[in-house]
Amino acid sequence: MTAEPADELAWRVPTSAELGARRRIYQRAILTGVAFTIALFVALKPAWWPLGLVVGGASAAAMAAWQAWQFRRKYAQLPPNMRLARDGFRWGNAPESSGEISRPQIKAFRIEDHSGQGSTDLVLILQDDFESQPIRLPEKEVAERVREWLRSTWSLEESPSPRSTSVGIRTLRLPIYAEAHPDRGEWHWEGSTIGLKSLAGAIRSAAEELPLPPAGAQPKVLEVVGTRRDGSELLIAVDREPWLDELTMAAPPEQLRKVADTLEAALESSEAAEFELELDLGDQHPWSIHVHRKGD
Repeated sequence: MTAEPADELAWRVPTSAELGARRRIYQRAILTGVAFTIALFVALKPAWWPLGLVVGGASAAAMAAWQAWQFRRKYAQLPPNMRLARDGFRWGNAPESSGEISRPQIKAFRIEDHSGQGSTDLVLILQDDFESQPIRLPEKEVAERVREWLRSTWSLEESPSPRSTSVGIRTLRLPIYAEAHPDRGEWHWEGSTIGLKSLAGAIRSAAEELPLPPAGAQPKVLEVVGTRRDGSELLIAVDREPWLDELTMAAPPEQLRKVADTLEAALESSEAAEFELELDLGDQHPWSIHVHRKGD
């Protein structure tokens, strides 16, 4: 972290492009070393194979050094992309930040040390019991400076960890089974017609009940616990953009209602045991819902 004036504290969190470039340093070094070693093993007699290992190792080290130099040349001088100022928190590269949370929205903060993962996150606790998305603090020194800055400049209290506020509205137990494959944009839902219709109702209920989170906040969720097979969990969330992960289906209210309407219409119009729903919700990849009707 670089020195900042008293009214601002700034640091940089690596982007996915930076993290990918850092991984490629080691991947390319290993591939280069293996390629050189195999080529020399083929070209040389067995007595010279130890030399092949030395040359392979040296080529890997040279590639790693060159890739590291390229990485520093491209990424080392990038500006901070996280800023705490007197009027709020901003993220993204200045002068055009990607978003901000104004100071009046923020009631407290929490710093979470994930020892097992080797990371530390800042969470801002907002009005209406919302919480910000975790904000990465890349070093212990950064975490301590952020803690002191929030206490002294914003006069905020530090809340205990783990989470002290609830992100869930309520929990439903439904006779379904749900399984997600977010890498393919897929959900698999299994149940009887009644169970699947009750899931459609839960999705519509979430769209009507859950408040839209402010920019930068984690959404609140409606938790659906499936009681078929070994059980499953589905978190339905209202958010500003559609997204999926291993447990969560999140979208703006009108798009969640579209999911519910499409599922109900398909259950009414078809008696097929299995069918697939393709939903274009304006995301980068359309969602695909595979419905398995069993137990009618």
